[in-house]
Amino acid sequence: MATKGSTRVIAICLVLGATRAGAQDMVFTVEDTGGTPTAPCADAPPSEVLANGLRLYQREQYAEAAVQLQRVLEDETYDSPANLEKAQFFLAKCLYHLRFYRTALALFDEITQRGQ
Repeated sequence: MATKGSTRVIAICLVLGATRAGAQDMVFTVEDTGGTPTAPCADAPPSEVLANGLRLYQREQYAEAAVQLQRVLEDETYDSPANLEKAQFFLAKCLYHLRFYRTALALFDEITQRGQ
């Protein structure tokens, strides 16, 4: 789970349009990134904010989805730990699509470190 400090950095990057990493352009479709967002099995239903963020992600509205997912990570919605992890994962995917590669990688690293 992202810390409040790291999630605020993500929000600031989105709001201010921070300089993007100079990486090769990569184009992904929704199918390339896992298709329709679903969780293997969450222990509680998602909050409306999380559900809205996932709908926006599915519609490829990544900036709008990132804002909603950020709200979930800041614990405004009191989602379950499984749903917080799901929000973090899809936020990382949104940031990748928005070409914030370094920030997306940092979130993916947090996810993998937690899984070890």
